[in-house]
Amino acid sequence: MKPLKLKMEYFGSYVNETVDFAQFDEVPLFLISGKTGSGKTTIFDAMCFSLFGTTTDNNRNGRTAEKLRSDFAKEKDLTRVSFWFEHQGETYQIIREPKQDRHKSQKVNLFYEKNGQKEEITKVTDANQFIEDLIGISADQFRQIVLLPQGKFREFLESDSNNKNELLAELFGTQLYADWTQQLKNQLTAAQDASHDSQKQMEHLMTSIEELADQTDPVQWLQAAATLLKQHEQQLAQQVEAAVAAQAKAKKLDEQFHVEQNLQTAYDELAQNQTVQQQLDQQQSAIQAKQQLIDELQWVRHQQTDYVAWQHAQAAIQDLQNDLQQQQTAATELDQKLQQLQHRAQELNQQQPAIDSINQQKIALASLLPRYQETAELKERIQTEQQKLAKLQKSQQQVQTTSQQQTVLLEKTAQQIQSLQQQTDRQLIEKMLEERGTGQALLKRLQDLQSKHQTITDQQASLQQAQHEEKMAGQHYQAAQTAFQEADQKHAALQIAELATHLIPGQPCPVCGSIDHPQPGNLAAKISLDEIQAAGVALKQARQALDDAQAQKVKAQEKTVNLTQQLNNLKDEYTTELTKLRNDSQLPATDLAQLAAKLQERMNETAQRLKKTQAAIEELKQAQQEQQKQQQTLDELTAQQQKLDHDQQLLTAQLAGLNGELTAKVKQLPSAYADLLTAKKQLHDWQIQLRDYQQKKDQNQTELQNQQQQAAAIAATISHDQENLTQQQHHHQQLAKTLQQALKDHDPNAQWSRYAEDFAQLDQLESLQQTVNEYQQAVKINLDRRQHLLAAINERPRPQLAETRKALQAATTMRDEKQRELGRLKEQLQQQQKTVQQVDEIQQEQGKQQAELDRLSDLVNTMNGKNSMRLTLERYVLRHYFKEVLNNANPRLRQLTADRYEFFLEESTGSNNKWSGLEVGVRDRDAGKDRSVHTLSGGETFAASLALALSLGEIIQQQAGEFKLMLCLLMKASARWIKPRWIMHCRRCRLWRAIRAWSGSSVT
Repeated sequence: MKPLKLKMEYFGSYVNETVDFAQFDEVPLFLISGKTGSGKTTIFDAMCFSLFGTTTDNNRNGRTAEKLRSDFAKEKDLTRVSFWFEHQGETYQIIREPKQDRHKSQKVNLFYEKNGQKEEITKVTDANQFIEDLIGISADQFRQIVLLPQGKFREFLESDSNNKNELLAELFGTQLYADWTQQLKNQLTAAQDASHDSQKQMEHLMTSIEELADQTDPVQWLQAAATLLKQHEQQLAQQVEAAVAAQAKAKKLDEQFHVEQNLQTAYDELAQNQTVQQQLDQQQSAIQAKQQLIDELQWVRHQQTDYVAWQHAQAAIQDLQNDLQQQQTAATELDQKLQQLQHRAQELNQQQPAIDSINQQKIALASLLPRYQETAELKERIQTEQQKLAKLQKSQQQVQTTSQQQTVLLEKTAQQIQSLQQQTDRQLIEKMLEERGTGQALLKRLQDLQSKHQTITDQQASLQQAQHEEKMAGQHYQAAQTAFQEADQKHAALQIAELATHLIPGQPCPVCGSIDHPQPGNLAAKISLDEIQAAGVALKQARQALDDAQAQKVKAQEKTVNLTQQLNNLKDEYTTELTKLRNDSQLPATDLAQLAAKLQERMNETAQRLKKTQAAIEELKQAQQEQQKQQQTLDELTAQQQKLDHDQQLLTAQLAGLNGELTAKVKQLPSAYADLLTAKKQLHDWQIQLRDYQQKKDQNQTELQNQQQQAAAIAATISHDQENLTQQQHHHQQLAKTLQQALKDHDPNAQWSRYAEDFAQLDQLESLQQTVNEYQQAVKINLDRRQHLLAAINERPRPQLAETRKALQAATTMRDEKQRELGRLKEQLQQQQKTVQQVDEIQQEQGKQQAELDRLSDLVNTMNGKNSMRLTLERYVLRHYFKEVLNNANPRLRQLTADRYEFFLEESTGSNNKWSGLEVGVRDRDAGKDRSVHTLSGGETFAASLALALSLGEIIQQQAGEFKLMLCLLMKASARWIKPRWIMHCRRCRLWRAIRAWSGSSVT
């Protein structure tokens, strides 16, 4: 990612500022400098916020994007950051706005091109994900690598391998190697558990066969099981023969039992048949009586049509007689009503002359309605003009009152303007503005002093820490010196003892040269060469520890001296600036807090006076505008008053003319009807009277016609009913003769009431017929069943079922026992065959599992560090990447240290120790030896940390921008544990070759 341009609007101390990074394209390194609080960190905050929506300290310590809104921003001003950058040849622009008063949530607009088309992202989560996918690092990694953290890389440089591992693993994405190793370990554990479970299962299966429970070896168990299965198969064949014989015997007895059982059933049903025949014989006389009744009812059913017709004719005659009586009564009533209607018609004809007179009066009054209308309109016009005049007079009074009030307001406004002009004197305002500028400058200097005071406090804490480290380094040096002296004395004592064993009497001592050896040392203990060599190694290690402790002590002393000098310089600067600020402010303050309070109080007072003055200016403008409006209003009211007076004179003259015209028109109208309303009311009354008369006359005529029509209809109906009555009476007599002759032919002694009695029982005919039919059917069925049973018995004697049943039960019991035993033997044989097959399969599968377990265990051990280099796979990959970082950092380190130092990665890997593998050393070309980074001075450590940080940032950005770190999988002997999603391509063959070297075997 290459920054191009950064624009900050009301962000931090920047109101509208643009940083153009394009002007540094040809410069490999450039510096952003300035005093404390001048806005250096704000630039990086803006860059980090535009990309990820958070600031450089991840919104901790209250430094959020919302808190960075400029104090100079007004409510309408938007806080916004715009960032242009280039990545892989493409240009991107991202604009972010933090949460503020104008919108309550963060806003983003990300612009880029895709396939020649302009694209835009406006959702915050989508934009964040797009940026992370594009540049390949998260916000935390951006803060750690792209923005150099102050003081953090020194800790990283001097930390052990385990602490380096945490950051490097996150940056280079090597967690997948650790995950892969852990997953293979989990697979190994699962495979071991599966093998153990299968062994347990096989043991359980082997003990499930009681005859072979004492066999523990699977091979011997399988051989014994084969012999046992042959024996059980022979037993099963013998049991099958016995079961077949028992089955045949039981079947024969079962057939005999069913034959005898059917014969016994036939004897029992024959006895029941005889009983039923006796019951049928007893019912025969009743059935014959029912048959006679059936014959009688069938005869009467043939006469039913004529009899029903006779009944209908008799009912029709009665209905016609009743209708004739009702029609005659209605005719009498109609005659009476016709007479009443004719009398009412005569009365209405007598009223006709009076009605004609009213109609003539109505026509005469209606001809005068236009004059009445003109008079009414003239009255309304007079009334309207009078209302206008009253309204005009009221408006005159209101305008006069308003004019008086407006005059009073105008005088008050003039007095207010004079007072405000005195309060807004220009010289007074300029003096207050000058005081505010001076106060702001003093307040800025005070803030710088407060920052410097905080720096002094931090420096004091650092000095105390350095003094503590110096003390601890001194104690460590004393302990190392004591340990060295003890190791030196022990080594010397062992050497002296060894030399004493080689002293020869008469020969000079190689140490002192004496020929006499009066006290040659303790020769009782035998000193071995290994003890002397071990003491020498211990002495060498103690000397190295002493040198390291001395270097740490010197380094701590230098750090303490440097911090003390820096602290004194800061205190001197702070005291000088505080004294100057106190003199310039002329405030009676003893310390920085009181000075800040006094200065802030003065600023508040000045701001309050300025605020009041500004309010007075605004009030003066408003008062002047109000004065103009009031004067304009007063002028308008005066003009309006004059117009109202003129309108009043015109209305008064017009009303006088209208009243004269009204008096002349009223004299021309009848005195009985004074106005239009009275005349219209009289016309309406006459109209109702005429309409009522005509309605009564028409209604009476209509009713008279209707009644005459009804009388004619009734007369016709009476004539028709009399003819029908004569016909029905003749038909009734003919039916009666026919029925009487049929009754006589059926039974000469029968009476006419015989018809009613038979018809009353006619509904029982079907049930009687069904009862007789059922009886005849039952007699036939019983006779047929008797013949069938006699044929089935065929003169055979009754069987002895009890003896046959007993023999059948015994044979069935024997058959079931044989079958159960046969089933048990079959099930046992099948279960044992299945068990033997499972044991055989498990034994074969265990052989395959063991081979796979051996290969997987070898792979897991290799990846866990049990290899020739004693490093885990993840640590080895990190070592490769870290070596690349160091190699990339060396040119810059040599440049920063005048070609004296360069990094190297220590080759010692320990003994499968998680603390080794990433230890960094420096090669001192001036001294011609390798040194620990802990022995570097403060300045040298800063240079080394800077070179390492810049190199690490470059490598990470290279990998994030140019390629995604991918995984090349290695496998020794077998590749069946590799999952497809792990197999990817690596664009750096050096990593592939390096991992091959680490694995110590061929790579698949």
